[in-house]
Amino acid sequence: MIPEEGFFQPRVKPKHRCPMTKELQYVRKHVIPKLLKNPMALPFKYPVDAITEGIYPDYFMVISHPMDLYTIKARLDHGWYWNLNHCVSDINLVWRNARMYNPPDHVLHEWALNLKNLTYSMLKKVKHHAWTNEDRLNTHNLRQCENLLETVLKDRTLSEPFKIIPAAPGSQNSSGRPQNLVDLDTIERNLNSGLYPNAEAFASDFRKMISRIYRYSNEDDPIVEQAKDLSHKFEYEYAKRILTEDDDITDNEQIFKEDMDDDITDNEQIFK
Repeated sequence: MIPEEGFFQPRVKPKHRCPMTKELQYVRKHVIPKLLKNPMALPFKYPVDAITEGIYPDYFMVISHPMDLYTIKARLDHGWYWNLNHCVSDINLVWRNARMYNPPDHVLHEWALNLKNLTYSMLKKVKHHAWTNEDRLNTHNLRQCENLLETVLKDRTLSEPFKIIPAAPGSQNSSGRPQNLVDLDTIERNLNSGLYPNAEAFASDFRKMISRIYRYSNEDDPIVEQAKDLSHKFEYEYAKRILTEDDDITDNEQIFKEDMDDDITDNEQIFK
């Protein structure tokens, strides 16, 4: 949906207030204030006004789920988040949107990357506890799911037919509502909201989307071939990126360290 007013303000008040955990208290008191004070955060404090910025309606054709720092602050104040990962997914969304819309040589892309690194450097203080191998594996894999989906969405030729998939004839349940309706927009929203507990749940929805195309399309429909191409891309990237319990964790120590550091550069002086 493209907002006529040129910007989108996400909801900040939940139906049921969530308790404030110690981790969320830390983010509220230390992480968000430090981000808001950073000069590079100025473009990310409020919802993007696409009309004022001269990028309307293109911005909303690329970015499906806008997010900004003051919305996150308001959500923390109103008890929107149920745990740390739920909150971090929104913070990551701010940086991901900026990097997705702006090319790598654009200053906003560079600032978003710097702030992403700053975010993880601060979150290390929250997460610096004795993680089990399962915790570390799951964290690595969910981050790889984010990267995988970003790769797919950047290829618009490949992803556009599956961004929003209308309900197919005969796919409704007895009440007339679409059943098992899933598309890239839904998957992106679920991932950004922290609704996938692990990579397997993310992959299950992706495969369900492909299966739905096969089930409700004629064999000679062009979208079937497009679905095959998308499925091949997904399975190839998923196999390369996602670690399993059978992988030797000790062989991937550097990977897990990189997940925690998240590409923090040697130029940490810019964060001080």
